Amino acid sequence: NFSSAVIVNNTIIKNEDGIDCEGSSQATVMNNIIVNNYESGIDVDDEANPFIAYNNVWSNGEDYEDLASPGTGDISVDPLFVDPDGGDYHLQEGSPCIDSGNPVSEYNDVNFPPSKGSERNDIGCYGGPSATRIIGPVIIDCWVSTCNLSSSLTEICGAPILLQLGLKGVKTNIALVIAKSPSGQIFSLYDDGTHGDFESNDGVYSLMIALSNPPEKGEWIFRATTSDGRTVQRSAYLGNNNMPTPELVYPNNEERIDATMPTLRWTSVLGSEDYWIGVWNKVPDPCGAIGEGFIWQSETDNTEITIPEGILTAGSYYWIIVANGQEDWQSSAGIYSFSVKKAQRISDVDNEGDIDQNDLNILLTYRNQPASECPECDLDGDGIITVLDARKLVLLCTRPRCATE
Repeated sequence: NFSSAVIVNNTIIKNEDGIDCEGSSQATVMNNIIVNNYESGIDVDDEANPFIAYNNVWSNGEDYEDLASPGTGDISVDPLFVDPDGGDYHLQEGSPCIDSGNPVSEYNDVNFPPSKGSERNDIGCYGGPSATRIIGPVIIDCWVSTCNLSSSLTEICGAPILLQLGLKGVKTNIALVIAKSPSGQIFSLYDDGTHGDFESNDGVYSLMIALSNPPEKGEWIFRATTSDGRTVQRSAYLGNNNMPTPELVYPNNEERIDATMPTLRWTSVLGSEDYWIGVWNKVPDPCGAIGEGFIWQSETDNTEITIPEGILTAGSYYWIIVANGQEDWQSSAGIYSFSVKKAQRISDVDNEGDIDQNDLNILLTYRNQPASECPECDLDGDGIITVLDARKLVLLCTRPRCATE
């Protein structure tokens, strides 16, 4: 009552009222998360005149009660806490509260973590200049092996799945767990009883999982818990989020084609943002790096792409289509192959690579017929197939006496 309280960058949860402004209150209510309070989020009586702005007021008994109303920049959405049931009210990546507070620079975030996103204020107690810096542990990154873009690639590569987590600032014993979200399989990544009260070096902790016991596809939580009760976590994705795989349109698998600049085509994949295409002249290893035999790659947001001139010659090739979606989801159609035929010489009538008696015999069957009946037989280009064409072919034979072997 009769106050000018400044209530900025707080997280107010599970009270009777979140903020109750009575009497002649001139309070400033800004950059707060006010959720799951039983009676009201913000309650303003008929004499109070608070300044309300840039709050997230959501899922309270009544979000705004009596004379309270949303102010500039107020939102009303799930703040996406990391683990509210477990008491972890840090913001998940993608929380609508990140970078949604007052944009004036004096409210900017300065400590990362716990703040996230850009310097603009994060709504809640982990945003703004007064947010306490987390000493440790801090997850610096987490990875899932790219071998597991889809079931088809997993089956092809036949390698174990690699899950990794990078960690720094550990000052106590540490246990690292990878858990399927929201429930399901759990793998113990690391459980160490040897760390003393010292700050460890930055490290990468890994777990190899054999395909005989593959993890479920989907979002996985990488969680680090210290012996003094602090928990941090991040998520990563394994598999293709049930994104359909692109289907082949052209060329068919193992098809022989004439063009050295073919246009590769595939079906559209719902949820994809673009496609990555790789081409090899040897069977690629989808679990490893681009690797031996790799000759060309490109990305496109269309469902076709033309291989440029000078990349392909006669021979066999292998290619992979990967559909890229949001949140690192990917799906792949597996490994396909095609072969490019040798350019046909005009005298190689049967197109088997040699000029021999077989070609001469075919030419003579078209003797005195128009060149349209056998374009490869009209060696002198006069529009008709004659004995003169046969004589030219004999001079071009690739074996002595035009032998077939």
